[in-house]
Amino acid sequence: MLLRYEKGAIALFYKKIESRHDHEKKHPSRILSMMSKTYASVVAPSASAASASATSATSASASAGQNPHGNKGNKGNKGNKGNKENKGNKGKSASKEHKGQKPGKAHANEIPTAAAAVANSEAHTILFHGNCVDGWFSCYIAYTILRVKGSLSMYPIAPGQPNTWPSAAVLEGTHVLMVDVSVPEATREHWMARGALSIKCIDHHASAMEHWSECCPIHVESCAAIQTWQHFYPSLPIPFWLQQIDRMDRWDHPTEDDRSIREILAQIAHKPVQKRFDQAIQMTETFLKQVSTQEGWSEIVEKGRVLLEKKDAALRETLTAGRTVVISETELLAWHLPETWMGKLVYLMDNTDQPFDSTEASHLVFTHYPETDVFINYRKKSFRVGGNKDQQMIVYSARSQSLSLTEGTIFRGHPTSAGASLLIGEAAFFPFLPVE
Repeated sequence: MLLRYEKGAIALFYKKIESRHDHEKKHPSRILSMMSKTYASVVAPSASAASASATSATSASASAGQNPHGNKGNKGNKGNKGNKENKGNKGKSASKEHKGQKPGKAHANEIPTAAAAVANSEAHTILFHGNCVDGWFSCYIAYTILRVKGSLSMYPIAPGQPNTWPSAAVLEGTHVLMVDVSVPEATREHWMARGALSIKCIDHHASAMEHWSECCPIHVESCAAIQTWQHFYPSLPIPFWLQQIDRMDRWDHPTEDDRSIREILAQIAHKPVQKRFDQAIQMTETFLKQVSTQEGWSEIVEKGRVLLEKKDAALRETLTAGRTVVISETELLAWHLPETWMGKLVYLMDNTDQPFDSTEASHLVFTHYPETDVFINYRKKSFRVGGNKDQQMIVYSARSQSLSLTEGTIFRGHPTSAGASLLIGEAAFFPFLPVE
């Protein structure tokens, strides 16, 4: 009953937005607040509401980790050699003040906004968790507000992988918002010293708390997308589709419908990493229009269920290549694990040559082999650093149903869903690889 009520309210809300857009066509001066005439979703009720929500969000900025004064007195952590900038990222934000930007040459991370041409407009950069449904929808919600404020750039990044982070030069002259991701304090100080105007963070990963010595903005009670919604739209109820994202991202007893819809949303979340922001935005708005009706929602669930059944069939075959290990004293010492892992049954798989969805894979393992305590897959990944220098790392994904993954281990993220990236040639040890 509650779900039907929420959907009905969203459908009514959507109709009001359509009516609002028809009215704005008669008032060209108000169209500047809208990026696209096709934008009519349940996210942004109107330009005026967006502005009001932004005002409320500004007053609540302390809860989002804002540095309101730009920390200009901090000269900078110049000796921070650990912050390796992504030199291969040649992108500049849409701010005209950025040095080295070639006029008339658009960059994939720049999001066209009408407000960018307005005098005294602000420049914003959104850093979000790439290849992640929660990360993308957090970014999209922030985008609906920030796009009316001025120029806007968006970058999908990976926590713990500085090679995916934009260079400090890209962030110069912009207000930086991190959603569903956090970076160490030394990195933030470096960005501020190099000209970032302010840095905010909305994140929910428990291990990210170590990045904040004071005024910690990390809240683990809900996913980042819900917190971003509450930050920018504090007066509006949380949509049911965001509650689904929350259950999926934190893997808090997701339903089969949740898992089915995740198949659709994951396709959208991959687009920004492929530099296809226009497609991601369009697909997101199409999704929001569809879920505004019972028929549309049912259609998405059914489409996702077909994809899920196909994926599960392939995964069942792939997962036979994995192995199980009961943690003994040998593994405990070799892999530097805490005592809480002793005797735990762990499923392990090297999927370097077989990329797959770790979340759904772990669900299948836990469902068919409930005695399994922890699911871990790892793969070797190569990436380019600077000119022609290649570097490799081991990337881990882990899921647990009986212990905290992030206590005393290499993993960062949530207690039941976490990951890690260890550079080959720099890391002291590589846990969970076969013990010789």
